[in-house]
Amino acid sequence: MRRYALGRILMVVPVVLGATLAVFVLTQLAPGDPTATLLGPNASDAARESLRRSLGLHDPLYVQYFHYLGHLLRGDLGRSIEMRAPVLTVVGDRFGSTLVLGVTAGVVAIVGGVALGMLSAVRQGTVTDRATTVVSLFLMSMPAYWLSIVLIYVFAVQFRWFPTGQMHSVTGGPTLSDLVWHLVLPATAAAVAPLTIIARVTRSALLEVASADFLLALRARGVPERRVLRHTVKNALPSIVTMCGLQFGYLLLGSALFVEIVFNWPGIGLQTYNAVASRDFPMIAGIVVVSSVVFTLINLAVDLLTAALDPRVRV
Repeated sequence: MRRYALGRILMVVPVVLGATLAVFVLTQLAPGDPTATLLGPNASDAARESLRRSLGLHDPLYVQYFHYLGHLLRGDLGRSIEMRAPVLTVVGDRFGSTLVLGVTAGVVAIVGGVALGMLSAVRQGTVTDRATTVVSLFLMSMPAYWLSIVLIYVFAVQFRWFPTGQMHSVTGGPTLSDLVWHLVLPATAAAVAPLTIIARVTRSALLEVASADFLLALRARGVPERRVLRHTVKNALPSIVTMCGLQFGYLLLGSALFVEIVFNWPGIGLQTYNAVASRDFPMIAGIVVVSSVVFTLINLAVDLLTAALDPRVRV
């Protein structure tokens, strides 16, 4: 296990370096003059040339990349053009809000998806199984931003049960109950798609293991069905854990993007939208680097957990 874990940890290094290289190349290919973006359109040619020399824009690209990499290793992601603040500070503040939304939606998706998948697998071929399959396909095909709009119209505009957006109310202090009240709709919208995917994968994994010979042997020996189900879940668990981890990563850094924009949730997704709209390239590059590192670490944790559950993975 130690050798496998060490190999997986070492694999993180080239993945992160590849992400930084991709961000650097895309930044270089972005249209426009970075000095005009930093100094404004009315800056003089002398001021722009001075800034180019101070930023090292006349150096070869590989030299600029190593300078960029050195700043990243020191935790310097640059300075936001729009907010006039260090990118790392802004991303750190926004990532906390995204983590609140992502973890809440992830818990709902994982618990609900596994429970729904187990129910469908246990009652295979029944009305319950068919109904959950149809509902899962319908919800899986519904985009997160469209579902967010529907939830706002129904539960915020028509019934007035929940707020239309933001993380806290404008009036009053930021209490836990107020946060939960604002969290219900965006967490539901973000959790629906991964919940249905986890449910279908859980059902497929359980049914695949259920047809194994050793389970038939257990039933032939008269082992109670509850113990047989326990062995089924144990052997299907690596596949379920892998899918739950992947969906949590996509939810945290993918689905939450559209949900945060619709609900005006002050997280990474909304900050990315604002940075793109204002052409804040340092902010965009910093968000991409941080997101890549976080997603890589989530995949690493999933791989290590899967290897701990299934010894065959370590081989």
